[in-house]
Amino acid sequence: TQSTWGLILFSMELGRTPASMRGEERSSLLAATPEPSTPSLNDARPLLSPPPPPPVGYPYYPQANVGYPPYAQPAGNGYIPPTLAKNLAWACGGCMCLFLLQFIATLMALMAVVSSIGNAMDFSIVTPGWEKSTTLTLNWNGDTVTAGDPSILSKLFDPEKVSLTNFVSALKFAASESSIDGVAVLMRGPDISLAQAQQIRTAIKKFGKPVHFYAEEISSLSAFYVMSAGTSVLHPGGSVSISGFLMESLFFRETFDWAGIKVRAFKAGEYKGAIESLNQTSYSTAVRSNMQDMLNSFMNQVVSDIASDKNLAEDVVRNLIQQGVYYNATEAKALGLINSTSYRQDLVDNLGLKHLYPLTLFADGVDRPLNRLRAAVVHVSGEISSGQNQQPILGSTVAGSDSVCGQVRDALSDKDIAGLILHIDSPGGSALASDEIYSCIKKAKSKHSKTVVAVMSSMAASGGYYIAMAADKVIAHPGTITGSIGVFGLKLIFTDAFWNKFGNITTDRIYSNENATFMSSMVDLSDQQAAAEQKAIGDVYDRFLQVVSDKVNIPSSTLREDLAGGRVYDGATAKTKGLVDSLGTFEDAVKFLFPGQAESTVSIVTYPKWSSEAMKMISNIFLQPNYDADEGKEDPFRTSTRLRGVTTSLQIAFAQVEPIMDSIVRLAKAVGEVYDMFTGRMSVRV
Repeated sequence: TQSTWGLILFSMELGRTPASMRGEERSSLLAATPEPSTPSLNDARPLLSPPPPPPVGYPYYPQANVGYPPYAQPAGNGYIPPTLAKNLAWACGGCMCLFLLQFIATLMALMAVVSSIGNAMDFSIVTPGWEKSTTLTLNWNGDTVTAGDPSILSKLFDPEKVSLTNFVSALKFAASESSIDGVAVLMRGPDISLAQAQQIRTAIKKFGKPVHFYAEEISSLSAFYVMSAGTSVLHPGGSVSISGFLMESLFFRETFDWAGIKVRAFKAGEYKGAIESLNQTSYSTAVRSNMQDMLNSFMNQVVSDIASDKNLAEDVVRNLIQQGVYYNATEAKALGLINSTSYRQDLVDNLGLKHLYPLTLFADGVDRPLNRLRAAVVHVSGEISSGQNQQPILGSTVAGSDSVCGQVRDALSDKDIAGLILHIDSPGGSALASDEIYSCIKKAKSKHSKTVVAVMSSMAASGGYYIAMAADKVIAHPGTITGSIGVFGLKLIFTDAFWNKFGNITTDRIYSNENATFMSSMVDLSDQQAAAEQKAIGDVYDRFLQVVSDKVNIPSSTLREDLAGGRVYDGATAKTKGLVDSLGTFEDAVKFLFPGQAESTVSIVTYPKWSSEAMKMISNIFLQPNYDADEGKEDPFRTSTRLRGVTTSLQIAFAQVEPIMDSIVRLAKAVGEVYDMFTGRMSVRV
């Protein structure tokens, strides 16, 4: 309401031209307005020629009257003085800011109101039970299944978002529910790593009930890998593309040379390839060999599992992938890549579906009593940095050391929690932040005498691997990317050649001593300063090696020579080399914490606790708990929401602003990085 009144007042103010002002206002304005000069022959010009520019300080408002410059129109023809124009601009900006704030507040209030109305109309947060012969459904679009709990904003835009651990837990609970017949999943460009696919495949195998995957097209090997664990149904006009794994990078060395930017890179480890895109023109021999070995291992794992699923020879599967640029639906079925074809509106009849229930609501929104045995889960997702966790609706997730340490302390200090599962999905980041998390885990588990298990998800490399070393047991999936025991630092020097490209800009400086230029982004490092920076990198590397050695019981010298140096491994290879304790899943971590106990007797508590409650509230408010298959016969995977109009509007709005917001996020991140470069900052990263 306030925003609306603000816009109305703005419109009224915009219409206050001199002709509509009070007498004294009009007189004052006319006195300040220059009188137009009488046109002379010297001023003659064609009527369609461009008008002369306005005097400085006068806004340009084209008018219909011919013969006067637009800034010198007589009063009453729409002239707006500069002061008023400036005030109107400020009013417009203020109204827009107020509108955005009001929109967010209104959205939150709407959720509260809907929840209250729901409670009054048996629309309660306690989800009603499901019917017999119910099938759980999920519309998997992009990153619907996330490594950790999704952010609240992303959950509002897509209520079907669910964490990977909750997805797996839902299958476990559904297996023991006699009224749940199976699961049906629409695969629409799922964003999924090999390790996540393996975790889901393991859960499907244990589920013991039908899992139907439907896709209009299959465009990635990882998606096909997941679908091969269940029943695959393809659109009759669809296709299958399973061409393999690819790793590619852009290299900016020659661009920086042309721009006059000198890259000073320091690293400990020949295989540490994180900075090669800046100081190389292609992959180094060491990095290329290391990455090729990992991709070959990925391919061997996938081929072996698919061959087992489809009852085919491994050579046949390998050849299908080699030739798998394109198979139409008929070819895919004949080759045994899919089970059947169907239009979406025919799935209810073809699969014999009777009642439908959102899998996300079953995973997040159902109240389940807590058992006496409880394990806590703390997610470490994204790049590791100092400060708080960041979960933007767009852009990369950040694991903040302050947040992670606080959650670990809260979990281990809870007398009802018997142990902690550290779920890691991180490529690394700040060396100091990683060491801070490592230290706080070691101290907290020692103080409370509780066990910590690290479960590696898609990636637990470099700093992600570092913090895993604080756990009593480290579990990886075969497809986890891990290792990368190495350190690097980076500094960009903007030389005179760079500044000359902007019109011969010159630089100069005054300093108290020679080393005062160490943090400058315009002065190259001296030999002494470069040696000091390399020593700092080496000291962090030595610390890293010692941390790993203490955990895996391998001498630091052996690690340095044979296993570290920035080498990256898949989980299966890391197990054979002794860098992780075992291969397994989240459920294996629970078994380690509670040996001899059935999984059904253990409750999992996610920290921070408010995150799980928020997911439960949003799922219950937005997702419809139950509907007959006949209702969804035309589209059993439609977004079955109680507030379908609201969620659809949010999704449409998000689709419109996503490209703009994504660009803003990328630009802000780039500006921050450039700022660090210009100020000469260099962070040591693992």
